[in-house]
Amino acid sequence: MTTPSYRIEPLVLPASLDAPDATDFLEFSDLSDALVLETWGNLDRATPRRARLEAWRDDDYEKLRLFFVRLDGRMVARSWVRLTQRENLQDAFLRVDVLDGYSGRGIGQALLRHAEAVAGENGRSTLQSFTEHAPGFDPDGPGILRPGTGTGGVPAAARGVRFAAAAGYTLEQVTRFSALDMPPSDGVLDALEGEAARIAGDQYEILGWTDRCPDEYVEEMQCSCPK
Repeated sequence: MTTPSYRIEPLVLPASLDAPDATDFLEFSDLSDALVLETWGNLDRATPRRARLEAWRDDDYEKLRLFFVRLDGRMVARSWVRLTQRENLQDAFLRVDVLDGYSGRGIGQALLRHAEAVAGENGRSTLQSFTEHAPGFDPDGPGILRPGTGTGGVPAAARGVRFAAAAGYTLEQVTRFSALDMPPSDGVLDALEGEAARIAGDQYEILGWTDRCPDEYVEEMQCSCPK
């Protein structure tokens, strides 16, 4: 069976959102929002356009390469490859996303092969990626794929999980995040702090600031994963 070929185009970041060549970036940003909506049903995890533009620029610590596929004049899929520049130089972090209405056409496979080739051309031998899953499945129930650590799990039947497994990727780690409605109701913060102290003991310390991130933590807070 022959896999269809698609034109994979690089995204060139404009100087600003108002620049004459910003059209592709703006459409790419709209595509990113649509992908977040398909996964989560809201844009809480989406990044504003201006923040995306700045976060995706190369710096001394990493380079980010973004690509897209158009069908019938519309961007319907994207990929990106993140290349660290200071450490873990054997690693590349990559991601492929296709709108639900365009899945099953081989677009994701084409983008993945291309992203892996970009990583290889940059001397990367260890490839990492991730899938995202909204709540609604039982992590302790049937049909759950578990990582080697044995902690957590993802739904084995999910499209992203099946895609990664078919491409030869294995599940190594599961990360869970939580949301808190603001302002929190009475007693919620105290209860959460008590639970955290019970689970973590004295291994962790809560840090906070009101103005800007202290310089010594800036590097740890940075993340250019497209959202």
